Amino acid sequence: MQNASVIDFFSKALAALPEISSSPLAMVGLIVLAVAATFLFWKQASFRSLAKTLESLPERDRLERIRIDYGARPKAGVSAQNWLRSRRQEFLFWGYLSTLFVALLAFLVLFGKTVDVPGGVHQQELKRSFSGFRDKLAAYELAARNLRNAFEMAGANAIEPDPETDQALTAKIEKYNAIYTELRTNQREYVEPVVRWLDERGELANEVHGVVQYVMEDLHHAGILQFNHIAYRRTQQFRAQKGLTPEAKDGSALRLIRAEGATEIHDLAYKVDGLLDVLSRRMASLTAKIMGGS
Repeated sequence: MQNASVIDFFSKALAALPEISSSPLAMVGLIVLAVAATFLFWKQASFRSLAKTLESLPERDRLERIRIDYGARPKAGVSAQNWLRSRRQEFLFWGYLSTLFVALLAFLVLFGKTVDVPGGVHQQELKRSFSGFRDKLAAYELAARNLRNAFEMAGANAIEPDPETDQALTAKIEKYNAIYTELRTNQREYVEPVVRWLDERGELANEVHGVVQYVMEDLHHAGILQFNHIAYRRTQQFRAQKGLTPEAKDGSALRLIRAEGATEIHDLAYKVDGLLDVLSRRMASLTAKIMGGS
């Protein structure tokens, strides 16, 4: 039983090693635990050796041997064996006290780390709320990329499109609009459950708001929405040119309108790629800070 206690001491010391690099309290606890374990092990070995020696001595000589080895004389009426037993229990008591001290330090370290992480003691609630927020932004990003790709592939055909191209573009536009409208209408339902747990991490709360604002303004109005504007404006030009009298119509003018529209769409697609990449990086950073390794 006593050997098991000593082994347990060293096991706790080894288990504490990963905490050394991140907490001064953990370093103090490990030192205390290692010193206590070493001292207890040495004392127990010494007592076992003395106990064997005393067994070979007459009773009248045992107390004298204790005085020689330890410089202490047991009180009258206390046998050598009882004195050894009481000393062993005393050292075990101090050993267990050291264990309790280290356990308290470990609690303080872990509690400190829990409070320091985003959400503090509400970390799990924060993670659940952020998962919903992240999934909604991921769905938006996918719809935006699909719409961007549809216009890029259509190119010149996005100007006065044929039925097949018009159907493909309309499907992507409707899908994007549905996700965007739902996000814009219900953004408070996604944002507030996240930021409510970030009172102590204002920079993260601001970034959650900032990401949504970025989607609404930079990505939607200055990016995705411009695909429709380009296609509509160029289509109106195309139809106006096509409606001219046969003498005034010029097939090269119609091709030029489409070519210029395709160039605008290509340039906008390149811009939207950059905007979407920024969103992806911001969400990845938020996820790493809030979700950690989960």
